[in-house]
Amino acid sequence: MKKDSIPIRKANVEERFSDDEAFVLSLEKGVFYKFNNVATDIWKIIDGKVRVSEITRILCERYDVKKADLERDINEFIRQGVKDGVIELAE
Repeated sequence: MKKDSIPIRKANVEERFSDDEAFVLSLEKGVFYKFNNVATDIWKIIDGKVRVSEITRILCERYDVKKADLERDINEFIRQGVKDGVIELAE
């Protein structure tokens, strides 16, 4: 995935937040997610304006993890979201 890609939450998604978890439902595909705190942070940052590289920077400041590991996790999260129809990418 390109670092300058911009992930966008699709409009056909219902979301609810509880403490540090998010519950997300794709109305189009019927896929339900319960995100942990890191996935919830990624989801909240995705606003259709922030590039993948900026998501990585923000979360590197927030969590004590290797940048390469975080990049891999963010990319996988976004890829899965695109596959399941809750995220789309703008270049």
